[in-house]
Amino acid sequence: MRSQLALFAILGIVILILFAGVYAVVFTASKSKATIHTGQQTSQQEGSQAVQAYAQHCFESGVNRALNLFGKQGGVIYESQGGRTPDPSTNGVDYSLHLGYKVNYLLFPPEETSSGIFFATPPEYPWETYPYLQNGQVLDSGYFGKTTLAPLYSEYGANSWQSELEHFVQNYLNTSCDFQQWKGLNILPAMPNVSVRIAENTTYVLDWQKESPENPLFIAEWPILVNDKFIRASTRLNKLVYTPNVRLAKLYFFVKSLLIQDSSNMSFSMNGVFPQSFGVTVYHESSDSVISVNDQGSVLNNKKFEFWFARKNRPPALWYIAPQAGNICAGSSITIEDHDETLPSANDAALYLPLDNLTIRKGECSCLSEFCLTNSTVDRLISGTQILNQYTAVGESLSLGTHEIPVEGTTGFSVGDEVLLIGMTGASAGLYESHTISKVQRFKIYVAEPVQRAFAASPFLGTTSSDKVQLVRILRARTLIVTGKITAQPWDGRTGGVIAINAQTIDLRGSIDSSGTGFRGGEGIVGSIGYQGESALGFGTQRTNSNAGGGGGGAGNSAVCGASSAGGGAGAGHKSSGANSGGSCSALVSCSSDGGTSYALDASHIFMGSGGGGGGGCSGGTVGNGAAGGGIIMVTASSITGSGKIISNGASAGSAS
Repeated sequence: MRSQLALFAILGIVILILFAGVYAVVFTASKSKATIHTGQQTSQQEGSQAVQAYAQHCFESGVNRALNLFGKQGGVIYESQGGRTPDPSTNGVDYSLHLGYKVNYLLFPPEETSSGIFFATPPEYPWETYPYLQNGQVLDSGYFGKTTLAPLYSEYGANSWQSELEHFVQNYLNTSCDFQQWKGLNILPAMPNVSVRIAENTTYVLDWQKESPENPLFIAEWPILVNDKFIRASTRLNKLVYTPNVRLAKLYFFVKSLLIQDSSNMSFSMNGVFPQSFGVTVYHESSDSVISVNDQGSVLNNKKFEFWFARKNRPPALWYIAPQAGNICAGSSITIEDHDETLPSANDAALYLPLDNLTIRKGECSCLSEFCLTNSTVDRLISGTQILNQYTAVGESLSLGTHEIPVEGTTGFSVGDEVLLIGMTGASAGLYESHTISKVQRFKIYVAEPVQRAFAASPFLGTTSSDKVQLVRILRARTLIVTGKITAQPWDGRTGGVIAINAQTIDLRGSIDSSGTGFRGGEGIVGSIGYQGESALGFGTQRTNSNAGGGGGGAGNSAVCGASSAGGGAGAGHKSSGANSGGSCSALVSCSSDGGTSYALDASHIFMGSGGGGGGGCSGGTVGNGAAGGGIIMVTASSITGSGKIISNGASAGSAS
């Protein structure tokens, strides 16, 4: 019995030991299996992350390459590069080669006549009378080129910037991303779908001069299935996002503004200074040019992003020959040497012909200014009686060398007009010079060349000074046919009294007549001395002696009209003495005096005729005022034909009663 109990005890111990061993083996195996499963999960996750990082890197590389090619090639990527634009074939025709890049042309010469006004080819280009219109106005805007800038967004055209970039990046992801480098992973990328959001707020970036922080957002919807061959597990990657630091929309509208101005405004220059962060550099390639636009707010591959575009050479407009070459009048000939090689293009805003290439033979003519006849290509027919000059008073003294002329008003004055600056009375009386208007503001006119003399001019208000200066717009014409009468606005103490004409030929069948538009006659005074006639010294006083050229006033020592010394003295030209009073008159004849004729002292001075003196001394009747002198006539022409007359007489005095 006792031995049996011992046997059972031994068997129990053995069974217990076996059970413990089996449990230990099972537990260890289970733990080992769990460890292996966890390791497999970690390995799969790391593999997916690596694939995700590689796909993102490949995506960003594609976007950066797209932007680099796009920027250096004028907004296109060629088919051989993975883009959608057909490859160009000929340098200088389809593209301009610059630093190894085939730069797309965005600006071409005009191709056809526009609106029946603008012409595409010389000699009419840009129009026959450039820069003058038929009414004499100056116009810098016109049709000077054709732009081919693609639209920014796909909704406005299939060749847009947006579609070009999307196509290249999508093609790049398909052909340039290698997923075969991972062993043990079966990576199956689907067809990517790339989209570009160029700017969320499109209305804000339309104005490139405003600061906008928005950069393009590139999005790739790209399902990628990652299978682990060992554990038969898979991961799906779907979306990639990248925002390069390139202000694409702002750049687009800046480039667009350059192209619009360069193709429509002849005075615009790509070499100008531009606001904000944009810079523009012009590179000359053969006869054409490449424009580089850089934006300090855009960085690609650690460098300032640049956008290049090519510009075809265009014919220059030659109206700037005259200010460089001097007086080129009727009968002149101009020879341009070696122009095929050295003639600058409109592209440089170098519209000026180099003087080294000019041979000029001047015609037989005399001009008021260097602009006199070169651009005067409008025919005019004058019938009836017309005042064709415009007048405005100068309101401040002008210093030598100034370009700014303060005036009473600018109505009738425009940029490009030729004007006569002339002193009428006072310290600057008789001085004159001609200018061309370069800018017009409300109460200021600016001239292209500096004023050659100092002019003393009194303010409009608050002074009794006799210093009067005026600005007169000169009538210009190619052929001036006068069947009626051209006259002047009568002198009113500030403006008028001048006819100024600049024409190539004048067919004078009527008259150019400034009679009676000069200095005013003195006032007649009943029972007292009449006033002196007006002269270059200004208005006279009640005196019987002459006022320089102004006639003396009638004496006041007679009781009745008709006695000696009752009549006013006659006016004269400046520096010729006006008559003193003393002529007799009757109640039926003038008790006043006639005005004088205009007078040129020398080549640099010219004066209106002085006014006659007013009658005086009459009682029991009325006395007459003195008559106005003749106005100034300045005519420049190659030839004057016809049987008409040019007249500047003093007016006849009225009669007393």
